[in-house]
Amino acid sequence: MCYNEVGDGMEKSCGAIVYKKEDGEYKYLLVYQKNGHYSFPKGHVEDNETEIETALREIKEETNLSVEIDSNFRYRIEYFIESKNVMKEAIYFVAHPNSHDLKNQEGEIISCNWYSYKEVMNLLEFENSKEVFQNASEYIESSNVKTILYNKDELNLKDINKNTIRIKAVIENEKNQIL
Repeated sequence: MCYNEVGDGMEKSCGAIVYKKEDGEYKYLLVYQKNGHYSFPKGHVEDNETEIETALREIKEETNLSVEIDSNFRYRIEYFIESKNVMKEAIYFVAHPNSHDLKNQEGEIISCNWYSYKEVMNLLEFENSKEVFQNASEYIESSNVKTILYNKDELNLKDINKNTIRIKAVIENEKNQIL
């Protein structure tokens, strides 16, 4: 039995809702698959990979992006793929890109691009994908705020929401500025 098989007739995939903030608005990454559906980057667990390792690898393979995964958000869905006669378990995290060189994987992905919330909701066809996205979007908007205080002699991080630490920048000349 392959590691990506959860049980008889069950497959497991992992991926993420990748987001960035551009001009004050959140943008979300969608891939347009060869099968004609928009989705979030994800793929099968290989060998002894963890869920996070799988998500990181698949996002890199499908979009060329290196990302930072926020494992505090983990959303699980199950659905049946009739054409394969298999039940699929999909695990989603949220992620923020560390690189910006977006390039789709030839063969599997037709295109990948950034979209607004409204555009994503219009492009996604499946209700379970919309549910994952709505939950991820709410999580991102409520938890992606961190305070960074700069003191000349030391750097203090204050985690406002007790979720993930995301350091955007510290500007030495602007002491004690919240970014």
